[in-house]
Amino acid sequence: MRNAIDIGRVAAASGFVLAVIGIAGCGDQNVGPKREDHEAAHTARYHPDISREPTMPTTSPATQQASEMILPSELPAGYTGTPVLFVNAQPITVSDVLEPLMPVILKTAGTATSEREYYRSISRLIAEQIRYQASTIVVYEQAKKKLTDALEEVLDKEADKAIQRTINANYDGVRARYEAQLKALNLAMKDVRERIKRQLLVSSFLEERFSPMVADPPRRDLLKYYKAHLSTFTTPAKAELLMIEIPLQVVLGKPVSQATEREIAEARDAARRELRRAAEELESGVDFAAVARRYSKGAQRANGGSWGEISPGSLTGSWAKAADMLFALDEGRFSGIIETEESSFIVKCGRKTPEKQLTFEEAQAKIINEIREQEYGRMSSRYMGELLDKAGIDPQQQQDFFIAVVAAAPRPNIKQAVGNAPGDGLGRE
Repeated sequence: MRNAIDIGRVAAASGFVLAVIGIAGCGDQNVGPKREDHEAAHTARYHPDISREPTMPTTSPATQQASEMILPSELPAGYTGTPVLFVNAQPITVSDVLEPLMPVILKTAGTATSEREYYRSISRLIAEQIRYQASTIVVYEQAKKKLTDALEEVLDKEADKAIQRTINANYDGVRARYEAQLKALNLAMKDVRERIKRQLLVSSFLEERFSPMVADPPRRDLLKYYKAHLSTFTTPAKAELLMIEIPLQVVLGKPVSQATEREIAEARDAARRELRRAAEELESGVDFAAVARRYSKGAQRANGGSWGEISPGSLTGSWAKAADMLFALDEGRFSGIIETEESSFIVKCGRKTPEKQLTFEEAQAKIINEIREQEYGRMSSRYMGELLDKAGIDPQQQQDFFIAVVAAAPRPNIKQAVGNAPGDGLGRE
């Protein structure tokens, strides 16, 4: 078995959002009660102290896709459904599902404008993560037959790297912060580490099994793909933005919204006078960076007014007009005075890079790889689905468990209360 383990392939093959979720904590759980161990299954970890109420019946097959899981119209406080989902007698807990999702869930909770929006966003992630972890468990039953001491050593190292990447990406590199998050979920670092090892083994197993079965596509398929995805093989034009900017609020000493019309007019005149002097120096041949440091009051003054390279449409708000002017200028030229409601500025076009489109010949290697990945994904997904069917997961239990995880997720931070009109749903009282 190969030692190079591509964790992303199994996620792509399964149709899950591992790239968004992050890899720490993905996989199955090797410890915990079996189905018959009712008492252990109702400990604090596996059975949070919350009430239950009936859920909507479903006739979906055991291998429910994320889109088939149903979110009730309301999620009353404390409602959790079923706190454990058993797959081949191995438990998946609410905490197991939430742990890898917490960074994106917390971000969504802080930016959502309504509970409806929030619960719709996270419910999709949760449903996909449940199916992902269930798939990992059933495939692991096959993959562990190929586990060797040498591979175990590789898995240990890769799991440690994966955990550190998660800490760096989501917890500012502070291990203690991640451990505190795990503790809040009644998880330990060893639980996460074991789950990652199992997921890595599954990824390696699937690649070894299905990659040799994927043939290179014929030329006609490559050409068809190329024509259908031309934008993928096109690099947009870029230009270096240099700007001398005077925001009106800097001149005013307060937000524009708090100023009178007369104050704004006077501030605009003052900014215009400064920019005229800057333009005179530019026309006399003074270096743009030196002029920007002298006259600009914008964000990039210290950098000589340089914003680096940008693409068309990449700037918004008061800077959108500057971006439009940038691509209308020839390389090395600068504009006249440009005014918006919030700023006045002069733009110079630095180095320009024209749009470039890869030829069919240049793109072939990438196309072959992408088509092979798609076929690999179909093969491995079909295999995982077959194993899930054999596992006999009860659809109602899967639905109840899904509700449990959604209900246990952090509440959204809605700054402005949004009423839940009849039929809006997806909120909690």
